[in-house]
Amino acid sequence: MSRKLCIFFPGYDTLEYVGFSRVRMRLIEKLKDHGVMVFSGGFEAPNNSIQISWGQPFDTEHDRMVWDRKKNVEFSIGYTVFESDIMPNGWAESFEQHDIAWSASNFCCDIIRKELAEKNINKKVYNIQHGVDSSLFLPLRRDFFRGTNKSNDPFTFLWVGMNPNDRKRGSDVERIFNDIKTDKMKLIVKYVPLHNPKGQFLNVNQVDSISRFYTHNELMATLYNSDA
Repeated sequence: MSRKLCIFFPGYDTLEYVGFSRVRMRLIEKLKDHGVMVFSGGFEAPNNSIQISWGQPFDTEHDRMVWDRKKNVEFSIGYTVFESDIMPNGWAESFEQHDIAWSASNFCCDIIRKELAEKNINKKVYNIQHGVDSSLFLPLRRDFFRGTNKSNDPFTFLWVGMNPNDRKRGSDVERIFNDIKTDKMKLIVKYVPLHNPKGQFLNVNQVDSISRFYTHNELMATLYNSDA
Protein backbone atom coordinates (compact mmCIF):
# COMPACT_ATOMS: atom_id res chain seq x y z
CA MET A 1 0.00 0.00 0.00
CA SER A 2 1.46 3.37 -1.04
CA ARG A 3 2.07 6.06 1.60
CA LYS A 4 0.47 9.49 1.17
CA LEU A 5 2.96 12.25 0.41
CA CYS A 6 3.47 14.62 3.35
CA ILE A 7 5.28 17.95 2.99
CA PHE A 8 6.38 20.12 5.92
CA PHE A 9 7.13 23.87 5.72
CA PRO A 10 8.75 24.91 9.04
CA GLY A 11 8.18 28.28 10.68
CA TYR A 12 5.93 31.07 9.42
CA ASP A 13 3.02 30.55 11.80
CA THR A 14 1.13 33.51 10.30
CA LEU A 15 0.12 34.12 6.70
CA GLU A 16 2.41 36.41 4.74
CA TYR A 17 1.42 37.95 1.43
CA VAL A 18 4.53 39.89 0.50
CA GLY A 19 7.24 38.80 -1.94
CA PHE A 20 8.86 35.41 -1.35
CA SER A 21 6.38 34.54 1.42
CA ARG A 22 3.46 35.15 -0.89
CA VAL A 23 4.91 32.69 -3.40
CA ARG A 24 5.31 30.16 -0.59
CA MET A 25 1.67 30.50 0.49
CA ARG A 26 0.43 30.10 -3.08
CA LEU A 27 2.53 26.95 -3.47
CA ILE A 28 1.05 25.50 -0.29
CA GLU A 29 -2.47 26.29 -1.52
CA LYS A 30 -1.86 24.56 -4.86
CA LEU A 31 -0.29 21.49 -3.23
CA LYS A 32 -3.38 21.13 -1.05
CA ASP A 33 -5.63 21.58 -4.10
CA HIS A 34 -3.89 18.55 -5.64
CA GLY A 35 -4.46 16.40 -2.56
CA VAL A 36 -0.99 16.69 -1.04
CA MET A 37 -0.84 16.60 2.77
CA VAL A 38 0.88 19.82 3.85
CA PHE A 39 1.89 20.91 7.35
CA SER A 40 2.89 24.57 7.65
CA GLY A 41 4.12 26.41 10.74
CA GLY A 42 6.08 25.55 13.83
CA PHE A 43 9.24 23.50 14.11
CA GLU A 44 7.99 19.97 14.89
CA ALA A 45 8.07 17.94 11.69
CA PRO A 46 5.69 15.01 11.13
CA ASN A 47 7.45 11.64 10.99
CA ASN A 48 8.88 10.69 7.58
CA SER A 49 7.79 13.97 5.97
CA ILE A 50 9.53 15.94 3.22
CA GLN A 51 10.79 19.25 4.57
CA ILE A 52 11.03 22.33 2.34
CA SER A 53 13.13 24.99 4.09
CA TRP A 54 11.95 28.14 2.39
CA GLY A 55 13.83 31.38 2.88
CA GLN A 56 17.27 32.78 3.60
CA PRO A 57 19.50 30.99 6.10
CA PHE A 58 21.09 33.83 8.04
CA ASP A 59 19.05 37.05 7.81
CA THR A 60 17.80 36.54 11.40
CA GLU A 61 17.90 33.89 14.11
CA HIS A 62 14.32 32.98 13.23
CA ASP A 63 15.32 32.49 9.59
CA ARG A 64 17.99 30.03 10.70
CA MET A 65 15.46 28.12 12.82
CA VAL A 66 13.21 27.87 9.76
CA TRP A 67 16.09 26.82 7.53
CA ASP A 68 17.66 24.04 9.62
CA ARG A 69 16.74 20.42 8.97
CA LYS A 70 14.33 19.05 11.57
CA LYS A 71 14.23 15.67 13.28
CA ASN A 72 11.99 12.95 11.86
CA VAL A 73 12.05 14.21 8.26
CA GLU A 74 12.80 11.68 5.56
CA PHE A 75 14.05 14.18 2.97
CA SER A 76 15.00 17.85 3.22
CA ILE A 77 15.12 20.55 0.53
CA GLY A 78 16.81 23.95 0.92
CA TYR A 79 15.01 26.51 -1.27
CA THR A 80 16.40 30.05 -1.47
CA VAL A 81 16.85 33.01 -3.80
CA PHE A 82 19.13 36.04 -3.52
CA GLU A 83 20.30 39.04 -5.61
CA SER A 84 24.06 38.58 -5.93
CA ASP A 85 26.73 36.65 -7.81
CA ILE A 86 28.34 35.73 -4.47
CA MET A 87 26.54 33.82 -1.72
CA PRO A 88 26.76 35.31 1.80
CA ASN A 89 29.21 33.75 4.25
CA GLY A 90 27.99 30.43 5.58
CA TRP A 91 25.16 29.91 3.10
CA ALA A 92 26.95 27.21 1.12
CA GLU A 93 27.77 25.25 4.28
CA SER A 94 24.13 25.51 5.38
CA PHE A 95 23.12 23.30 2.43
CA GLU A 96 25.10 20.36 3.80
CA GLN A 97 22.22 19.34 6.08
CA HIS A 98 19.76 19.21 3.17
CA ASP A 99 19.49 16.47 0.55
CA ILE A 100 19.11 18.80 -2.43
CA ALA A 101 18.99 22.53 -3.19
CA TRP A 102 16.34 24.50 -5.06
CA SER A 103 16.40 28.02 -6.43
CA ALA A 104 14.14 30.00 -8.74
CA SER A 105 16.36 30.90 -11.72
CA ASN A 106 19.26 29.55 -13.77
CA PHE A 107 21.39 32.45 -12.50
CA CYS A 108 20.84 31.61 -8.81
CA CYS A 109 21.28 27.87 -9.42
CA ASP A 110 24.61 28.46 -11.19
CA ILE A 111 25.87 30.59 -8.27
CA ILE A 112 24.82 27.93 -5.73
CA ARG A 113 26.55 25.19 -7.76
CA LYS A 114 29.74 27.28 -7.97
CA GLU A 115 29.77 28.05 -4.24
CA LEU A 116 29.04 24.42 -3.27
CA ALA A 117 31.82 23.16 -5.56
CA GLU A 118 34.31 25.59 -4.01
CA LYS A 119 33.43 24.17 -0.58
CA ASN A 120 33.55 20.54 -1.86
CA ILE A 121 29.86 20.10 -1.01
CA ASN A 122 28.20 17.57 -3.30
CA LYS A 123 24.52 18.48 -3.72
CA LYS A 124 22.20 18.45 -6.69
CA VAL A 125 20.76 21.91 -7.47
CA TYR A 126 17.46 22.27 -9.32
CA ASN A 127 15.76 25.28 -10.90
CA ILE A 128 12.21 25.36 -9.49
CA GLN A 129 10.74 28.55 -10.90
CA HIS A 130 8.04 30.57 -9.19
CA GLY A 131 4.60 30.22 -10.71
CA VAL A 132 2.57 33.06 -12.15
CA ASP A 133 -1.02 33.70 -11.06
CA SER A 134 -2.68 34.80 -14.29
CA SER A 135 -5.52 36.40 -12.32
CA LEU A 136 -2.98 38.88 -10.92
CA PHE A 137 -0.36 39.17 -13.67
CA LEU A 138 -0.97 39.00 -17.41
CA PRO A 139 2.19 39.42 -19.53
CA LEU A 140 1.61 41.98 -22.27
CA ARG A 141 3.74 43.95 -24.68
CA ARG A 142 4.78 47.26 -23.14
CA ASP A 143 3.74 49.20 -26.24
CA PHE A 144 0.14 48.25 -25.36
CA PHE A 145 0.47 50.89 -22.63
CA ARG A 146 3.08 53.18 -24.12
CA GLY A 147 2.09 53.37 -27.79
CA THR A 148 4.57 53.48 -30.64
CA ASN A 149 5.84 57.08 -30.33
CA LYS A 150 8.21 57.03 -27.35
CA SER A 151 10.80 59.56 -28.59
CA ASN A 152 9.95 62.07 -25.85
CA ASP A 153 9.57 59.56 -23.01
CA PRO A 154 12.31 59.57 -20.36
CA PHE A 155 14.21 56.33 -19.75
CA THR A 156 12.45 55.08 -16.62
CA PHE A 157 14.01 53.01 -13.83
CA LEU A 158 11.74 51.17 -11.38
CA TRP A 159 13.03 50.06 -7.95
CA VAL A 160 10.99 47.77 -5.68
CA GLY A 161 11.70 46.96 -2.03
CA MET A 162 10.41 46.96 1.55
CA ASN A 163 12.13 50.19 2.59
CA PRO A 164 15.06 52.37 1.46
CA ASN A 165 17.58 50.52 3.64
CA ASP A 166 16.70 46.87 3.13
CA ARG A 167 18.97 44.43 1.30
CA LYS A 168 17.95 45.91 -2.09
CA ARG A 169 19.49 49.24 -1.03
CA GLY A 170 16.92 51.69 -2.35
CA SER A 171 18.73 54.59 -0.70
CA ASP A 172 21.89 53.74 -2.67
CA VAL A 173 19.89 53.46 -5.89
CA GLU A 174 18.45 56.95 -5.32
CA ARG A 175 21.89 58.37 -4.49
CA ILE A 176 23.49 56.90 -7.62
CA PHE A 177 20.57 58.02 -9.76
CA ASN A 178 20.97 61.60 -8.56
CA ASP A 179 24.65 61.45 -9.54
CA ILE A 180 24.05 60.25 -13.10
CA LYS A 181 20.58 61.52 -14.00
CA THR A 182 19.82 63.62 -17.05
CA ASP A 183 16.64 65.31 -18.24
CA LYS A 184 15.79 62.14 -20.17
CA MET A 185 15.89 59.85 -17.13
CA LYS A 186 13.34 59.13 -14.43
CA LEU A 187 13.38 56.96 -11.29
CA ILE A 188 10.32 55.48 -9.59
CA VAL A 189 10.82 54.07 -6.11
CA LYS A 190 8.18 51.54 -5.03
CA TYR A 191 8.15 50.79 -1.30
CA VAL A 192 6.02 47.82 -0.28
CA PRO A 193 4.78 48.19 3.31
CA LEU A 194 4.94 44.84 5.11
CA HIS A 195 1.62 42.95 5.17
CA ASN A 196 0.22 45.23 2.47
CA PRO A 197 0.27 43.51 -0.94
CA LYS A 198 -0.97 46.64 -2.76
CA GLY A 199 2.23 48.51 -2.05
CA GLN A 200 2.81 52.22 -2.31
CA PHE A 201 4.68 54.37 -4.79
CA LEU A 202 6.69 57.32 -3.52
CA ASN A 203 8.10 60.08 -5.69
CA VAL A 204 11.81 60.78 -5.97
CA ASN A 205 12.90 64.41 -6.37
CA GLN A 206 9.42 65.44 -7.42
CA VAL A 207 9.56 63.24 -10.50
CA ASP A 208 5.91 62.28 -10.06
CA SER A 209 3.23 62.98 -7.49
CA ILE A 210 2.42 59.35 -6.74
CA SER A 211 2.39 59.09 -2.93
CA ARG A 212 -0.75 57.01 -2.70
CA PHE A 213 -1.93 53.42 -2.85
CA TYR A 214 -2.39 52.02 -6.34
CA THR A 215 -4.91 49.62 -7.77
CA HIS A 216 -3.64 46.41 -9.36
CA ASN A 217 -4.13 47.77 -12.90
CA GLU A 218 -2.26 50.96 -12.03
CA LEU A 219 0.64 48.95 -10.61
CA MET A 220 0.84 46.89 -13.80
CA ALA A 221 0.71 50.01 -15.97
CA THR A 222 3.63 51.52 -14.06
CA LEU A 223 5.61 48.29 -14.48
CA TYR A 224 5.06 48.24 -18.22
CA ASN A 225 5.94 51.92 -18.50
CA SER A 226 9.38 51.28 -16.97
CA ASP A 227 12.48 50.52 -19.02
CA ALA A 228 14.71 48.95 -16.36
